[in-house]
Amino acid sequence: MLHALRRRTLLRATTAIGLVFFLGVPAAAEDETDSTNPAVPILRGLDRASRLYLDNVLRFACKEKIVEHDPGAKRAFSFDYMYVYDDAQGYLDYRTQGSKSTKPVDPRSVGVRQFLARGSMWVLIFNQSRFSSHRYRLVGGSPMHGIDAIKVEFEPLPPYVDGRNDWFGTAWVDPNSYQLLHVEAMKASDHRLLQEIAHSRGPTPIPEWITDVATDFEVVKNGIRFPSRVIITSRQYLSGEGRPLRQASSTQTYSNYRFYGVRTSEEVRTLLGLAPLTGVGLATQPEAGSAPLPGASPPSP
Repeated sequence: MLHALRRRTLLRATTAIGLVFFLGVPAAAEDETDSTNPAVPILRGLDRASRLYLDNVLRFACKEKIVEHDPGAKRAFSFDYMYVYDDAQGYLDYRTQGSKSTKPVDPRSVGVRQFLARGSMWVLIFNQSRFSSHRYRLVGGSPMHGIDAIKVEFEPLPPYVDGRNDWFGTAWVDPNSYQLLHVEAMKASDHRLLQEIAHSRGPTPIPEWITDVATDFEVVKNGIRFPSRVIITSRQYLSGEGRPLRQASSTQTYSNYRFYGVRTSEEVRTLLGLAPLTGVGLATQPEAGSAPLPGASPPSP
């Protein structure tokens, strides 16, 4: 969920994303049977990777710092961020302030005006449950964080639903593990407004601010990538011109990750459909007493 400044108004926000070599997936079932479509195995791999984030034993905590850069001003906020599983409510994330604080806090209540509520949310756009509400395209590749990445564009299909399919964007994907390296995205409402500005005649000041979000996944634990940084940039434009009139930005960084129940490297490779690092042949099920695979009853928090 994105919370961004709109000068006197707080931008509504939420979750979702998109990919250019054409792969049209609401016809996900048909594409799954098309062995000639090069995007199918990539989407399958991305779906497997997304399930790691839904894995019922994945829990972590980290330090989050949000720094806002407005024209002529800079403000910083620090939070303890947690991502846990609750038997009754499912997956939850929340923030606290101070080493002794246990009360969840909404960053907006302490003055943060622009932030992404959940940096890992992009992974879920590539879960099979979202295939029918997005169109994906392969658009070549480029290096990202030292890896020759595949670029995938994602486009939400109307009607847009907050929290499900309301972002346009591009993801840089590790072709070896099908995990996200970097995502750049913009909400559907901002995407539409930017198109209108580009085709309008002006120059006329546009009161709305247009926001784009870039997220890096550089923290690696047992082969699973986690968010390291989010950069949010809001710009105000003149109609008919691509040059921004004003700009404000914020940066969220994540550090000091502490993990609870994260899978072993071998289990992660098995879930991603990769060859085992040790031994010969296919990876086996984990030994008795180790964490259950997805589909088992979720543990108590």
